[in-house]
Amino acid sequence: MADELNSSGTAAGAQRRSRRLLGRETSYGQGRAMKCQNPPIRVSASRSSRKSNRLARMQQNRQTIVHSPESNVTLVASEGDTSPSPDIPNELQVSAPSKGHCDDVVTYALTPPGLVQLLPEHRGLLEYFQHGLCPTICTNPYRVQEFCATMLPIAYTNQCALAAVLSLSLSYRSSVTTDPIDGQKATKMCLSAVRQLRESLNTPLDGGGALIAVAASLLLSVGNMFSFGAPKTWHVYLDGALALREQLKQHHITSQSECLRRWCRFLKLITFNSDSGDIKSAREHDWTSAPNCICDLSGISPSLSPLLERIREFCRRHNADKTLIHDVFSQVYFDYIRLLNAVITSLRRRSGIIQDHATLSAEANRDLWLLDEAYHHVALLQLHLCMHTAKTPLTRAIRASVHHIIDCIGGMNLTEKPNYAAYTLNPLRQACKSATVEEDKEMLRALIKKAQACVPIASFTKIQRYLY
Repeated sequence: MADELNSSGTAAGAQRRSRRLLGRETSYGQGRAMKCQNPPIRVSASRSSRKSNRLARMQQNRQTIVHSPESNVTLVASEGDTSPSPDIPNELQVSAPSKGHCDDVVTYALTPPGLVQLLPEHRGLLEYFQHGLCPTICTNPYRVQEFCATMLPIAYTNQCALAAVLSLSLSYRSSVTTDPIDGQKATKMCLSAVRQLRESLNTPLDGGGALIAVAASLLLSVGNMFSFGAPKTWHVYLDGALALREQLKQHHITSQSECLRRWCRFLKLITFNSDSGDIKSAREHDWTSAPNCICDLSGISPSLSPLLERIREFCRRHNADKTLIHDVFSQVYFDYIRLLNAVITSLRRRSGIIQDHATLSAEANRDLWLLDEAYHHVALLQLHLCMHTAKTPLTRAIRASVHHIIDCIGGMNLTEKPNYAAYTLNPLRQACKSATVEEDKEMLRALIKKAQACVPIASFTKIQRYLY
C-alpha cells in the first residue's frame, strides 16, 4: 500500500496522496460552499485568421471568446446562450503581447453568460486577478496571456477552481493592503476550494478533472505564499499538484496542461531554499533538451535547475547531522564539494538564449541574464552557509556572493510591468540572511524598497527582519 501511495506513475496513487495531503488543511476550520452556478461552455477549435477578420466576426456575432495562442483553441459561448449586455461593468479583458508570433492575438472580452450571476465582489476579484495580480506573478506579456487563458476558462466552468482563483486574489490583495478582512475572506474561500477538491478526488479523474485538480492546487499554493498572517501550507498544496500532475501525462496534451506542468516545475524550483516549508516530491528528470538556456518563466537556466533540486536534498541530509560536512571522509562533504564545483561550472557556462521565446526585448533578455546569475549565487550561499563555522570561515566567499546578488538585482528594470520583481524575493531573502556588513545591509534595504514599489506585498517587509 505504501508503494502505491508513493508511486507518481499510478493515477489512483496520485489521487490518494493528494487526498491525504489536502486532509491536513481542513482540520483548522470549515469553509462555505460557493453559491454560484456557471452555464456550460463549449470548446471549439478554429484556424487562426487575420486580426481584422476576427474583429469583424466578433462585432457581427457578439460572441464571448477566449483565445489560446499555443494551441489556437477558442472558447465560444454555447449556442442559445444570451450574450452579456455591453454596459455590464467590470468586463474582463485578456491583454495579449504585441511581439513575435502573438501579433494576431487581440484583446477579447472574458465575460461568459455565467459570470453575470456572480456577486459584484467576486466579479471585481476576477478582474483584479487578471489586471492586478497576473502582471505581477507573470514575467512577460506572453506569460500573462498564457496564465489567464489557462486559469480563467477553468474557473468559469468549475466552482472549485473559481473558489481557488478568488482565494488567490484575496490573499494577494490582503498582502498588499494588510487588510485582515481580506485575509479572513481568503481563508474561507480557500477552505471551500479545499473541501470541493477533496470531494472531487474521491472518484477517478478524467482528463478534465485532472486539469481542474492541478489548477486548483497550484492556485491554492500560490495564494498561501502571498497570504498575510495565515499558516504557511503552500508546500502541502504544491505536493498535491505535483502528485496529480502525473495524471496529465495520461491524457491528451493541451496548451492548458502544458502550462500547468510548467508552473509545477517553476514553483518547485523557486522554493528550493524556503524557510516556511519543504515539499516531498521526487526529483525532476525532464527539465529541457537545451541545458544552457534561461527559462523566461522562472529566470533560471535549466542547467542550474537540477542542481537546485540536489541542493535541496543535500540540505535535508546536512540538517539531520551538521557535523558530517566537516568530516573530509564523509559522503556529505564529498557531495558538498561536487555541488559547489557544479554550480561554479554552470555559472561560467551560461548562455543568453531564452528558451522558447527569443522575441523578448533586449531589456527582458538582460533581466533574465541577471536574475539567473543571482540565483546561481543563491545556490552558492546555500552551500557556503552549510560549511561556514568559526573553525572554517567562508566570510569572503559569502560576501562576494551577496555583492553579486546586489549588483544583479540593482541592474534589473523593475519599473514597468510585467517584470521579474516578484522573483527577486528569493535572492534578496538569501542575501539578507547572509549579509553581515552594515554597508551591504543598507544596499539590500534600498533594493527591497525598489522591488516593493513594484510589488507591494508584505513578504518584502518580512525579509528585512534578517537585517537587524
